[in-house]
Amino acid sequence: MTRRPPLTLWLHILWDLWRLILLTSAVLVTVIAFAAAVKPLADGKLGPVDTLRFMLLAMPPMLQYALPFAACFGATLAYHRLTADNEATAAYAGGISHRSLIFPALASGVVLAMLLLVLSNRVIPAFLRQMSELVSQDISKFIVHQIKSGEAVPLGSDKRRFLFADEVVEQGADAETGAFQKLWLGGLLLVKLDKQGEVEEQASAREATVWLRRVNAATEESETSAGPMTEVVIRPRDAVFQRNDKRGEVGQTIQPFLIPNSFTDDPKYLTDAELRALKDKPERIQDVDRRRRELAMTLAQFEAIEAIRESLRDASARVEFVDALGQRVVLKAGEIRARRLDVEDQTGGSAGTRRGPRDMSRYQVFPRQRGQPIVVERTLGDGTIQSQRANSAELRLPKPSSVAAASPVLGGGAGPQRASRARVSMTLQLMEVSAQDMDENGELLAPVIDDSGAEIRAAPGIISEWTLSELSLVRDPAEDLIADGTYALLSAADERQRERAVERDVIVRARDDLRRHVDDLMREVLSKQQERLAMSAACLVMVLIGATMALRLRDSLPLAVYLWAFFPALATVITISAGQRMTHGSGAAGLPLLWAGVAALGTLGVVEFVKLVRH
Repeated sequence: MTRRPPLTLWLHILWDLWRLILLTSAVLVTVIAFAAAVKPLADGKLGPVDTLRFMLLAMPPMLQYALPFAACFGATLAYHRLTADNEATAAYAGGISHRSLIFPALASGVVLAMLLLVLSNRVIPAFLRQMSELVSQDISKFIVHQIKSGEAVPLGSDKRRFLFADEVVEQGADAETGAFQKLWLGGLLLVKLDKQGEVEEQASAREATVWLRRVNAATEESETSAGPMTEVVIRPRDAVFQRNDKRGEVGQTIQPFLIPNSFTDDPKYLTDAELRALKDKPERIQDVDRRRRELAMTLAQFEAIEAIRESLRDASARVEFVDALGQRVVLKAGEIRARRLDVEDQTGGSAGTRRGPRDMSRYQVFPRQRGQPIVVERTLGDGTIQSQRANSAELRLPKPSSVAAASPVLGGGAGPQRASRARVSMTLQLMEVSAQDMDENGELLAPVIDDSGAEIRAAPGIISEWTLSELSLVRDPAEDLIADGTYALLSAADERQRERAVERDVIVRARDDLRRHVDDLMREVLSKQQERLAMSAACLVMVLIGATMALRLRDSLPLAVYLWAFFPALATVITISAGQRMTHGSGAAGLPLLWAGVAALGTLGVVEFVKLVRH
């Protein structure tokens, strides 16, 4: 005859067990959520009402750590009361086995483990994002708090640019610009530091207006998105800009920069599906995407230089550019060569210079034949062709890292500059230039003088230097390369560095930097996935160890019994955290440590259960 399961006893144990688990979890998450909200509140990032919202949003994420210990504590108290009231003894006398008695704890542990796995993989990341957005969207309160406290406001994420102001006034939302907050600053000072912490550049102004606007910083060239950000636009009035001991008056400047939410570069804020997607598209992480763009721009610059060389080698000996205004610029020359750097030579006991490696960002332009000029023709909006003939010229390219990174806070210019420009921007500098204007047929135009005697169009003349900036090829290679994924770019870099020895160092440097960050990201993804699994498994084991120790130590006080389960459980959580960091740093070599605590705690539970059954 098959013995019926003790459903009544199981329901009795489950009621007591889950009542204690829920009560303990509620107390723990409330305390931990308040502790998490203390720092943003003290820093002025949150007000009283927002602090309560922050605490409510923090409660589900805190369950990842509170739930295992609450489950262990609830199981300990529930089963200790069962033994203290001799209910466990009566159950044994009635023929109920130890395995049947501990079955409610096993079932509860499985449910809690599955619940915690779902929470950590799907629910908790969403709440963490909302917590981060709540803090970042209240950046205006942080700015006001810092200024009123006489402290610097960091600008951007590189921690090298700071804002100081004597006073600040909140003016509320600005519907015209779409800003959720508009600030007025008095006595403004913007400072940028170099890597040694010295002032590299600064700008001061009597007053300034600041707009804060929520944007979704998605790149225009690809489907990747950096996620929600806060755009900060600063417009100083009557500013004085200083750099390298040179001063210049600037009437008004608009200096935009983005403050990313903290979750944009941390995989712990991503769901399990998003973590798996990172393996195919690591550029979803902003830090990796910036380096991907840097490698793409590096490759694009070399392709652009090759295209220029090919255009100059054919019969026409000309290359067409487009400037920032969309005007056509034609360069007529023979070839371009990378300049060699002059390096100090200390050999032989005397200082001097010698020819060093080639600078792949500066190219000297040579005429088709010696003695002939270098010709640049620019077609203006009215159809007039402005022609410059130079004795020498140089073509310069910006550093790919400066194109991929965010635009600087300090400096001239009007209007937001975006780092996501998918084009190779070049500067053409002409030396000893003779300029003249021609019509559409190439005929020289005479000077034009208005009624007052002023020249509208000047006669041909000689100038020492002429610079054309922000030039790009008509068919720019960056548009295709910037849209490629991370792994496609790495393959293209591998192929190109094998073919072009002169470009090898530059490409290898950008490629290895990107590959290193991708590998680091993949290790972090692995560590986060395994950490979530281990914490869920630990929750199951901690419930069983709490119930087993309560049945084993029936004559001890409840707190003493819990301590026998608490300290091994605490050691398990510590090994999981240490293993996660080791896995992030070393890869799969850290997984044994990550799972060692769970295995040890499970082994301890099995040993204690065997002792319980034996005695």
